[in-house]
Amino acid sequence: MKLIIDWHNYGYSILKVNRVNKVLVFMAKLYEMWLGRCGDYHLCVSKAMQKDLMNKFRLKNVSVVYDKATKKFK
Repeated sequence: MKLIIDWHNYGYSILKVNRVNKVLVFMAKLYEMWLGRCGDYHLCVSKAMQKDLMNKFRLKNVSVVYDKATKKFK
């Protein structure tokens, strides 16, 4: 069985924006990086995020799948 992780954003960055305690943000980042390495394949929504995942998180097998809103959103 293979694990595919779909990355839309980083949980730790959302915590940081919401001004959560810095220690918790740091722990969340480490946790996300550690668990991210358990994935066999990774999907993300932009080339920039792909580059970030490959460089910062040292992940391999990262593919970009562009997220596009449906026609009902204008």
